[in-house]
Amino acid sequence: LSYRFGTLAAVNLKKMPQNSERVEVAISLRDQLHLIRRMGVCQSTPKTVKPLTENDLVVLLVRGTDLRQADIGMGLDTSDPYAMLRVGTIGSNFHDKDEDMDRVSGIVMDSLNPEWNFACRFTLPEGVDRTKLELHIVCQDKDIFTSDDPLGEVRIPLTELDEAEAKSKATTIKKPLTGKRAQGSIELMVGEAVDRTFIDRLEARMDNDGGATSWLAAYSQYWSRDVEDVQYYKTMIHFLLAGRSGVGGLSKWMLRKGGESRQWEGPFRNNCRTFMAHEDVRNHMANLGQRLGTDNLNGEVYRENFLGFQFLNDQMWPELKGVDAGIGLSSKQEAHALVRPLLDTMVGPKSTRWSREEIAARAADFFKDRTEIKVGWDFKVWVCVQLWKIHVGIDLTWEEADSFMKMQGKLLIGIGVPPGAVKSKPVRSLLGLDQALKEKATWLQRIKTALPKEFPETGKYDDATLTRLASNVMDSLLFAGGQSVQTVLTYCIALPYSEWGIENLPKDAIILTEENLWVYAMETMRVFAPVSGFSFREKLPTATVRQPDGKPCTSDPRVFCFIDGANKDPKAWGEDCNEFVMRPVEQYHKFGLTWADAAIVDGDNAHPNSHVCPAKDLSINLIVEFMRAYMRATIGETESKEGKNMEYSRWKASLTPDKISLNGYGVKSFVLTKNEPPI
Repeated sequence: LSYRFGTLAAVNLKKMPQNSERVEVAISLRDQLHLIRRMGVCQSTPKTVKPLTENDLVVLLVRGTDLRQADIGMGLDTSDPYAMLRVGTIGSNFHDKDEDMDRVSGIVMDSLNPEWNFACRFTLPEGVDRTKLELHIVCQDKDIFTSDDPLGEVRIPLTELDEAEAKSKATTIKKPLTGKRAQGSIELMVGEAVDRTFIDRLEARMDNDGGATSWLAAYSQYWSRDVEDVQYYKTMIHFLLAGRSGVGGLSKWMLRKGGESRQWEGPFRNNCRTFMAHEDVRNHMANLGQRLGTDNLNGEVYRENFLGFQFLNDQMWPELKGVDAGIGLSSKQEAHALVRPLLDTMVGPKSTRWSREEIAARAADFFKDRTEIKVGWDFKVWVCVQLWKIHVGIDLTWEEADSFMKMQGKLLIGIGVPPGAVKSKPVRSLLGLDQALKEKATWLQRIKTALPKEFPETGKYDDATLTRLASNVMDSLLFAGGQSVQTVLTYCIALPYSEWGIENLPKDAIILTEENLWVYAMETMRVFAPVSGFSFREKLPTATVRQPDGKPCTSDPRVFCFIDGANKDPKAWGEDCNEFVMRPVEQYHKFGLTWADAAIVDGDNAHPNSHVCPAKDLSINLIVEFMRAYMRATIGETESKEGKNMEYSRWKASLTPDKISLNGYGVKSFVLTKNEPPI
């Protein structure tokens, strides 16, 4: 049975038996939001989820048809269209309308007939005269590195929309685009059609997989009524698109925002600043420890529930029961002080739980008699096995690690779902979050059981404290090393087989030997930063960040350090900072910030206020020793030790170089099959 509560769907129909009778219950969006609360899905009304009122305007921008070709030349002859929507006084300019009413669709690449299916809502002030207002839609062609090109606009009086909704429960309105050089038209819906089409779109995106994060950012404008949230998620659509546009796309987009100062008043609209210059990022990291204090009350700054630039909901950490629930990487200072020494003992540079020799042996075992490599996925599973053994002494089977990483994929999507949406039972069902959390609870119990055995000092803690420790260890396995190490490994091995790598890797990177292997790995991490950002929040009145006009902030300002930008600052890395160059070893030691290197107090990795990645050395060894084993399995151990070059032709890629695409978030998966050595 598929029960549809208006906008928020219940189940994925792919899982239904073929002969199942499908029964649908159509409930309006306004009624279903009240129903969800009565069902107990939302025990209270969070500020970002409120029932629709008569003042709410709900619109679904369906598609554009026969739009103008804005990208002409180089074989393109197409556009990358998106739409901006605002409500305001009839006849006024778009940018004169209230910015709080601003909504932005996702971008459809290389299309003159985009299917947006973008739902949004506008909450109008009490007592407003709707007869004087219009919905104003502006279509533009997205250009990453230059100004966006106009494609046309549409103005529709609200009275026309109200009349259309009153006449039919499923109304489609088609309007021609107007303006200089405009052509084509757009279609939108009002009424109950918005509810039905909206959830159909969610199901389709989940079925296709590959745009989950971007549609979550886009559709948050439908769930959220908090202005700051809407503005943030609107900005993140463009952030995500820039990262997916190709190698270096995110850095270029961010630097356009920052200009010569390499500072940007975003991604939040107010009380926020992103620093991109190497010196600024390093100084903020270096000063963080002394500003944190011993807890969140007596410090000048504090951490929030962010992973890089991504704001996280707290629902993926039910084990913490709402008490500082969130990712361990950004936990409150008193919680961090508890966990940090344990993590240092587990994975720190002086830990006795791992060694380079042991990692090398395990990497060699991976390649023994192996003739096929699933680039990406096999690395995920191998890294997972190593990290479980090192963290808590548990030897996972390959099948267990495979299952763990599949759960991780669901949770990576789940943590970024807007807070207002993640509490919805139908949405959780659609994304498989409840099942993932059940699996997480089972894994968490294994960690809790292992901790007192592996680390007797943890046996003194009560259940709540032990749960806190286990939750933070789980985060390390899921979202820290469990995500970043395998991502870097994938880049390292995929680059020489990709079109970008063939065209951009220098000769000394293509001619890879054991001698320059470490530099190759470090340069890969510099160009393809596994973590884009690092953030914290300053307290008033001691905050250093001010408003653009120089006035004090009106609330505690957020500070974002753009690591990827700092890694490409010419003042630190030279004029060739955007190129892949095998640099002197000392340059990486001096300027590297990939692991938040400067965020260490008195050189003490275990210090409660240190926020450098505790497993920096471990992660480097996992990457380098895996690559070393890969080379030895390819050309022979003796030959590799003697300095022979890597022979990439010994492995055949399942995709041609032009199909192995790279961007700021990863590499398209492919398979390497080992060729027999030439006679």
